[in-house]
Amino acid sequence: IARYPLYFILLLFVLLYVVVQSFLIQQTDFSLISKMIVFCVFSLFMAAMSRNFFPSIQLFLQSIALACLLQAIMVYISFFSPEYRNWLSLILVESSNIPLTNGSRVPGFSNSSGSALSLILSLGVFSLMSLYYCTSKPFQRFTFLFGSIFILLSCIFVGKLGLFLSIYFIISILILESIRRPIFAFKILIIGTITLFFLMKYTFVGDLGQFTYVMERSFALFMGNEDSTLTALKSMPIPALDVNTMIGYGITTDAKGINAAHSDVGYIQTYYALGFIFSLIFYTSLFFYLLVKAIAVKDRPYRLLSFVLFIPLFIIELKEPFITKLGYSFVIFSFLFIVNKTSKYSFRSSNAHLLRQR
Repeated sequence: IARYPLYFILLLFVLLYVVVQSFLIQQTDFSLISKMIVFCVFSLFMAAMSRNFFPSIQLFLQSIALACLLQAIMVYISFFSPEYRNWLSLILVESSNIPLTNGSRVPGFSNSSGSALSLILSLGVFSLMSLYYCTSKPFQRFTFLFGSIFILLSCIFVGKLGLFLSIYFIISILILESIRRPIFAFKILIIGTITLFFLMKYTFVGDLGQFTYVMERSFALFMGNEDSTLTALKSMPIPALDVNTMIGYGITTDAKGINAAHSDVGYIQTYYALGFIFSLIFYTSLFFYLLVKAIAVKDRPYRLLSFVLFIPLFIIELKEPFITKLGYSFVIFSFLFIVNKTSKYSFRSSNAHLLRQR
């Protein structure tokens, strides 16, 4: 806070405005306050505290990778076992509009499926690919790359967002690797071409029942079909800019529990509830704060990884309000806090530090 006072002053300003809204607007549902608490406490400040729990960034990445690998295993079990999905629906309360018994978008071991779960899984891909990028040992590199693909494929049965993010993380970090090792780019090009050939040849042919439907839904854009998610997002309204939307309505759901903005887009929901002025302050200050934090990373490899993780954050907000949900924000804050903690755990010394700890 002392190092970046302007951001925290602006954030406090937004928080105070949300509190004032909750008292002045009688129809408030307090969901906006809830979102801001989740963002501030569970994403920002808990991420700052995570520096005390993880002596190195590698241990943090390993922890996320392990959690997501276990979740990916449960996703595969969910897809192939209707009995498991039925059992899960009996012990957990559903938190999304996708039933836990749904066979095409499965829940793994969680109380929801779809974009939110797939987004979490993609963070496991980022963690594994970062570990891949930070080691030179062939066996470890193969293990990390295999684990990334294992999680990526599980996203096919959960949601497209996590699938595309996983592809982005893998390709981005492989590009960074190819810049560091030019001959590596040629090898990846050959392997990628062969893999793509077999996927196109043996995946999109024949009738494989539910599996065919899942693949067609995930790769509709690449098969010449219209993507249902993009179609739905384009049809959602944008509230007109007037006095009410300038100051915000203070609610995200109406009296019937329906989305008040009638849009899934995170920017639109925040703009409707918080108002244009304070939404602009919230998003702009966050963007520049994270940008400055990423630029401040001393070790170049981790600085590049920071930008790989930073870029999608403000893009996925076009799908849902993920910035104020627990997940991506927590990981990017934690990543930046830990890598900036001290030069003692730099890219060059983190492996040696872990060996000493063992």
